[in-house]
Amino acid sequence: MFLEAIGFYLFHRIGHEYLYRIHKLHHEFVVPTLLATSYFHPVDLIMGALIPLSIGPKLLGTNMHFLTNLIWGIWRLNEAYEGHSNYNIPWSPFRIPPFSASSEYHSFHHTNNVGNYGSTLLIEDTLAGTNVEYFKQPNSICY
Repeated sequence: MFLEAIGFYLFHRIGHEYLYRIHKLHHEFVVPTLLATSYFHPVDLIMGALIPLSIGPKLLGTNMHFLTNLIWGIWRLNEAYEGHSNYNIPWSPFRIPPFSASSEYHSFHHTNNVGNYGSTLLIEDTLAGTNVEYFKQPNSICY
């Protein structure tokens, strides 16, 4: 999960700062929707989603069971759906890990097109200072 979060953050930030002509397809949805979860340029899909998703399983190699890999992929996809739902579910299992980001956190990213590059965790954005604008707004939600 941590490797995916770091990989996603790096590729997502690169997509915004250097390859935005490719990544902007995903940002045609100013308000995130479930459809936006899978609406990518093929290069963006590979670099920003598939590579980060597969870093952990590739490093584990044959030590990772097929079923574990399948569950991980389903977990991450459903977390992305919730992140693009534009609705905070307080009892969501995706909010159980510490430092997890809310749907509002990602909605801010889409509506303001600034910062909040992380996928499920706040750690990368906090360390890099790319979520400062989000926390300036009153009543920002992160849990």
